[in-house]
Amino acid sequence: RVNDGTFGLLVSLSLLDLSHNVLMRLEDNVLVGMNISHLDLGYNSLRRMPDLPLRKLTAARTLVLDGNLFSVLETGSLHQVRVEFLSISRNLHLERLERDAIASMPSLETLTLNNNPRLTYIHPGAIRDAPDLAALDLSQNGLFALEEDLPKLLPGLRALYLGGNSFKCHCSLGWISDLAT
Repeated sequence: RVNDGTFGLLVSLSLLDLSHNVLMRLEDNVLVGMNISHLDLGYNSLRRMPDLPLRKLTAARTLVLDGNLFSVLETGSLHQVRVEFLSISRNLHLERLERDAIASMPSLETLTLNNNPRLTYIHPGAIRDAPDLAALDLSQNGLFALEEDLPKLLPGLRALYLGGNSFKCHCSLGWISDLAT
């Protein structure tokens, strides 16, 4: 656990790497007042997204949540977190993203959700209100389908990576070619 006040005097710290620990929880105010531009929480034992502490980041550009123990990103898991790059990869237990799991993130430009072998379902509205999202990497997951609503909900999307999934196509994927135009 990282307790409130642990980093309270480190206001000039721009990079915080807490990866490869056994962190299970961040207290709600542990990141208040910090000017971190890069936060790495990868390869810990987080089972639930520490949404409230992450919302209190004000200067972060990069957030890494790889290799944790998430099984589901529930509604509101990442809400109003101000980052440009977000990685939620190599989470061996992640199975699904529910509606509004990643929402109200106007600064988000790149989202990497790859190499999650059990990730088989992404709700069509799982990623919402991310107008600057230009690149989405969903490669090397266990996905077997994607909903057609995806491009409507992500109008700024310019790059979509889907390789290494187990798609079972039984419908027209014309929306993918529409993405290229």
